[in-house]
Amino acid sequence: MTKVGWQIENFIDQVREAVTALPADLFARYVAIIRRLEAGADPRDLGDDSKPMGDGLFEFRLQGKQTIGRVFHGCSKGQVMIVVHSIVKKTQATPLKVKDLELARERLREWKAKRDQEDADGKSKR
Repeated sequence: MTKVGWQIENFIDQVREAVTALPADLFARYVAIIRRLEAGADPRDLGDDSKPMGDGLFEFRLQGKQTIGRVFHGCSKGQVMIVVHSIVKKTQATPLKVKDLELARERLREWKAKRDQEDADGKSKR
């Protein structure tokens, strides 16, 4: 049986631009993780590359030579993953800023509400 891979979406163009603007080593690590998911890997099996942040928010943990990156995402039914925010940290000890987590959570809530509304609209048309 063939594994169905994840479909990766970006919340807005600004998120895609921020992710592609990550330092080259961090972006390469992100692409490697995404390719695994698109090939059918289970996000729960990513080990240290992913961490739950609560409320349905997760982070990809990207380790580079000089910096550390985080790409925040959520998942929905139908194997759709939405990338909502990214940041670059100088060191492991640099704490995540509350505003970054709040922004990621708010974007995830907005996306889920939109998906729920689209699902409801689709069911009412049947």
